[in-house]
Amino acid sequence: MSEKRKITALIVDDSELMRAVLCAVLTQIDIEVIGQADNGRDVVDKAIALEPDMILLDVLMPEMNGYLALEEIVGRMHEPFVVMMTSVEDEEVIQSSNMAGAQDYMRKNQNVEDLAPRLIKHRDALLRLR
Repeated sequence: MSEKRKITALIVDDSELMRAVLCAVLTQIDIEVIGQADNGRDVVDKAIALEPDMILLDVLMPEMNGYLALEEIVGRMHEPFVVMMTSVEDEEVIQSSNMAGAQDYMRKNQNVEDLAPRLIKHRDALLRLR
């Protein structure tokens, strides 16, 4: 019997606290965090090198914002699964995220309990595709 492969994730946020919270949530729902970055420039190289199944990408970051990083990632990776994150509540941000190639958008200022069910949905969808 083969062992079920875990979904892997790369967390990108300039807030160390947010990265820690996301890492804890992902670990709890059986997603392996294989890397972290605190700016948009670093995430491009890490995403290419690590090839995570899922990338949680902050919109507003130093050095390169999430949209520009997403464009580079989409251009250099085969079908990346990216969830954009921001504390900004703006329909334009959601539309821009989708147009840039993100599969989902999450508000960072929602309750931690609300993050897990959505991420579980993405985890299960990715497992079905594997």
